[in-house]
Amino acid sequence: MIKLYNSSKIRVEPVFSHIKKEGQWKRFLMWVAARTATKNRQGLFKKSFANDKVINVCFSDGAGGRELAIAPNPDLLRFLLSDSGMDLMMKSKMYKRLAKKSPEKLNEPEKARLRLFDVATRREELLRVNVGGDLLKEYIFEGLDYPDVTIITDAIVLLIEGKLTESHLTTHTSWLETRDQMIRHLDSAIACDSFRNKQVFGMYIVGAENDESILKSGRKPYYEWGNYEQIEYWRASLPQYDYNTPEGRDQIEKRRAGYLGFSTWNDLGNALGKIEVPLDTASGNVLTI
Repeated sequence: MIKLYNSSKIRVEPVFSHIKKEGQWKRFLMWVAARTATKNRQGLFKKSFANDKVINVCFSDGAGGRELAIAPNPDLLRFLLSDSGMDLMMKSKMYKRLAKKSPEKLNEPEKARLRLFDVATRREELLRVNVGGDLLKEYIFEGLDYPDVTIITDAIVLLIEGKLTESHLTTHTSWLETRDQMIRHLDSAIACDSFRNKQVFGMYIVGAENDESILKSGRKPYYEWGNYEQIEYWRASLPQYDYNTPEGRDQIEKRRAGYLGFSTWNDLGNALGKIEVPLDTASGNVLTI
């Protein structure tokens, strides 16, 4: 069932379908460079990127287009199978829920995962698989990542997460109590072999306070942007890297450097010459941003 104020249906899909139809990728990238300049502390997102050839754009467009699926960072998958990773996952709601279930109510994948939380069993099991290569699906504790929009050019990968009436940002996964959605996007993409020679960036596009859909919904989103200024938040969302080592610090800072902050749908509409979008998913009413 589609929610009445689904951000994917009433913002991401119509806005990026408009940009695609009108061939406005250069104008869009120029807007990103201008609007995120104060957020991008190292000035890595250059206006010159707007001149790069756009190789591919992936988003759900209602006409067969889909979000790009990005594999989880192998470093994270290996870490989660370590003693420290298992200790961390034991704090998750998923582990606590499964641990409370009686054995006869667990399915086979759930049983296989729970067995790994026993140290002796885990070490014996891991001797039978290639931890550095393909893992059995029961040994994978983070799935594919799906940014709302992925723009790939000759030089960069830009990951976009759209929000509208969601009350909070997504800050966890099933097995990790702290695994921020945007940090996960950046982490997965930077670790992706296909993007090895590209700079990776990520940003949010959210509703303004006077957005008519937000006002009609009666919801007031509260996004804790200050979290992204805290190094401890990044460290908690990237548990596979030790910030106290040169290599771990480099990996975390590389992901921090790619975070561009946020802007609004209304600001984007103004930059591109106004865009008609649905007010909601049911009424058929439209508004111009």
